[in-house]
Amino acid sequence: MKKRLLISLLTAIFFVLPASALDHGPVFGTSLSGSIKPFANEFVGYKLQWDNFALDMGLKVEENLICNPQEPIVYLAPTMNLYFGGDSAKYYLGGGLFFLPTAEMQMLGYVRTGCEFGNWQWGPGIGNMDIGIELSPTVFIPESENALGTLVGTIIGSFINFIKLEVGVTYMLPL
Repeated sequence: MKKRLLISLLTAIFFVLPASALDHGPVFGTSLSGSIKPFANEFVGYKLQWDNFALDMGLKVEENLICNPQEPIVYLAPTMNLYFGGDSAKYYLGGGLFFLPTAEMQMLGYVRTGCEFGNWQWGPGIGNMDIGIELSPTVFIPESENALGTLVGTIIGSFINFIKLEVGVTYMLPL
């Protein structure tokens, strides 16, 4: 009974929200982020936008630009972001899960916050600049489990790389 109610509620939300949105459509984005390691990010999703509120859901792909053989090169992350604010700038809070393509298929959560601004008309769509901070764990795997120095460096490196500055652009194509 609970499962049927949840499925009915989600179905109603997915039909009512787009109908009441002022703008909705696919959204694409690209950005660079990093602290001690640079990452390239691509995002594809669907965005619902009202006057002072917006919601997008999609998939983020993050690529490690300086790859270490012990670390995965590409991270996949389903994501969801909530936007608040006016036309010139929207502040967002979002998050998701990183799926690390390792033998164990690890999952790590992340949270991001920042500001999207601009609303430039590019062809049939709307472009925005995006500047934000992402809080996400990055796993550094020590080369040798017995090496205390490598382990300490791994812990320090993971802590330093926990906060990432992200700068990018997004493009929404209203339907």
